[in-house]
Amino acid sequence: MLTFSVSKGKIHVCPIGMLHSVLMRMKTLTLATPLAAPLVVLVAALFLCIAFTRVHVALAAEQACAPYNRAITVRFNMLTPEPVYNHRLNVAGIRNLFRTRGQSVGGAHERALGVTYSEIAFYLEGNTTIVPQGGGYCVYLKAVTAEFGWKRMEVHIAREYARGTCEYNAVLDHENQHVSIIKTALADYAPKLRAELEQELRRQQPIFTRNARSAADQAVEALYGRMQGVVERFQQTQAARHRAIDSSSNYGAIADLCPNWDKKLPESR
Repeated sequence: MLTFSVSKGKIHVCPIGMLHSVLMRMKTLTLATPLAAPLVVLVAALFLCIAFTRVHVALAAEQACAPYNRAITVRFNMLTPEPVYNHRLNVAGIRNLFRTRGQSVGGAHERALGVTYSEIAFYLEGNTTIVPQGGGYCVYLKAVTAEFGWKRMEVHIAREYARGTCEYNAVLDHENQHVSIIKTALADYAPKLRAELEQELRRQQPIFTRNARSAADQAVEALYGRMQGVVERFQQTQAARHRAIDSSSNYGAIADLCPNWDKKLPESR
């Protein structure tokens, strides 16, 4: 059970537990005191609740920040560096890339002859206005710069296959399909991420803090946390597209294109 007091459109809760303890004492006093005693204790209980509510209202007023009176500016940049093609690693080195980056080399990757590696990047930077308020500060985001894409992209083809050979070209073509998937997924998803960011900023509320030094970080970190869901959905979409071409049947079709796969792999025997 809760009792409420209303001030400036905000509901403040007066915990009934405080009343409960005093009323229990009143019940005990009733047995051994005149009739006036319960009334006195009840008044004391009511006074305690009022005092608690006033303190709570005072704290809320101290922390109340005025709402935003202007839209937050958004600057959105896509990160799309060109892939770097690497022909220095052998088959064993390429397979070690999966291990060092926490991925399994089993299944379709067990005999990987090439790999495309991209590092997804999502950065947020905010400009803030800090307004003193009561015993702390109200923090407002003025502008947010977002960068989304990949930090780097590397395409590795096993050095056992010389450039220009059927085997090299077959692996290169397959890895370039992965490059295309990454670029297309980013082009498809960047507008969705920007729209989600703009929607979050329309819902943005001022942040009250007592530490002006960390105020800007608090605002940006909170926004970043709310954006993690859409970034994870992008990763899932991209991974599903990669899996569609990293199938055993597709690898079998690639193997049928060239005659000399095993002859070029003395280290794999």
